[in-house]
Amino acid sequence: HFPELYRRTATFLQSKDFIAFRLTGCRVTDPTDASGVMGMDLRTGSWDRDFFGDLQIDFSRLPEIIPSTAVCGHVTGEAAVRTGLGQGTPVIIGTGDLASAAVGSGVDADTVSLTLGTAGQLLAAGGKGTGRELAGQLFIFAHADPEQELYLGSVPSGGFSFEWLAKLHNISVPEFFRLADQVPLSKTLPVFEPYILGKGAPSMDYTPCGAWRGLRADHTLADLCRGAVFGTLCPLRQCSDLLESVVGERKNIVLQALACREKAVRETACALFRQQKFIPENSEASLLGAATTAAVALGLYPDFSAAIACMVKKRKLDALPGDRAYDPDDLPRWFDRDSR
Repeated sequence: HFPELYRRTATFLQSKDFIAFRLTGCRVTDPTDASGVMGMDLRTGSWDRDFFGDLQIDFSRLPEIIPSTAVCGHVTGEAAVRTGLGQGTPVIIGTGDLASAAVGSGVDADTVSLTLGTAGQLLAAGGKGTGRELAGQLFIFAHADPEQELYLGSVPSGGFSFEWLAKLHNISVPEFFRLADQVPLSKTLPVFEPYILGKGAPSMDYTPCGAWRGLRADHTLADLCRGAVFGTLCPLRQCSDLLESVVGERKNIVLQALACREKAVRETACALFRQQKFIPENSEASLLGAATTAAVALGLYPDFSAAIACMVKKRKLDALPGDRAYDPDDLPRWFDRDSR
């Protein structure tokens, strides 16, 4: 679309890699971000020449892929003046935000992470090559840990659905959650199908097609709010079931962001997901993941497993005052089991 801009381009860099370039003068990327552009061979960790050849993109304009824990260069004199960082400070290339969040959540062979922000995300990890059957249903990325690969299940609207519904009814988001808290889960609850921005995983259909199921004349706005919370988490439960059917059981789930902060979301997650629930003791998984990656890169820990075991703190989620417990038979029917 911009041929003149393309002709003037020396190298394509993602945002964190551009910052590393400005700090060091080195044009590199890491496997997590490289896999995110769909043009990296996950088996070899290198760019797929055929992929870029078919797109007629000059292969020489791609940055070198180096490990997430690699020191890509050192702060130059000019960068030191501009930033206040010490000249010669080592710069680690790091990871994309999803990989960093996975590390900072303690995602491993036993643990997945559930996040509700603007989007809803389920993050999981497995051995390299384990998730090939998931291709086209879940997103598969390289992991910061070279022995692992990263899986993502997502619903694009996620927490955005709550903002949308609140705005539609002229209430604030805190009021939305206050109303949702008033209504228990029950079989008569209307269920929101949160596809106003498309379905995402596992169907990978991005045609907007949101809907309500089981809506009745006697339902209130509070019922709609609770039904929206429930319905938004249902596709992520589908992703969890799909993941486990291929890569094996995951015993633990870490609730992040709205999933641990808001009572209605927390209760619903506890009802929908069978794994043991944990909440983090830090509030910013991506920042902690970046620090953990740096600790491995600098040799403070021998590998990611050791670093995560020491740096990532979480605690078991016991019932909180006021939280309701639910039997699975009390939940609304949210999808046809045969179509899972």
